[in-house]
Amino acid sequence: MGQSSAPYQLGMCAGLTLIAFIGGRRMQGLDRALPSQHYAGVGLVGRTATVTAAFQKGHGCIMLDGHIHAATGPSDLWVGAEVKIVGCDDEALKVMKKR
Repeated sequence: MGQSSAPYQLGMCAGLTLIAFIGGRRMQGLDRALPSQHYAGVGLVGRTATVTAAFQKGHGCIMLDGHIHAATGPSDLWVGAEVKIVGCDDEALKVMKKR
């Protein structure tokens, strides 16, 4: 292993680091190409949840199946209100007041 192996080792290290980074993002659901995978949004649409943090400027938190999720919706949603999940994006579930 002389000096000629240094570029090879550096290239292998860079390649493995890139593979680990991409694989880690996919395992954590951070792959932006598949936003619905993060929240499994298709399966949640139509479900009812409860507001756990009052919505301010269209952003708040909801509880569904014992888990708290970030959500966007009307600013008149208060703690304890029931909401219906109507969609999702990369960062939050979209909700509306349940009628």
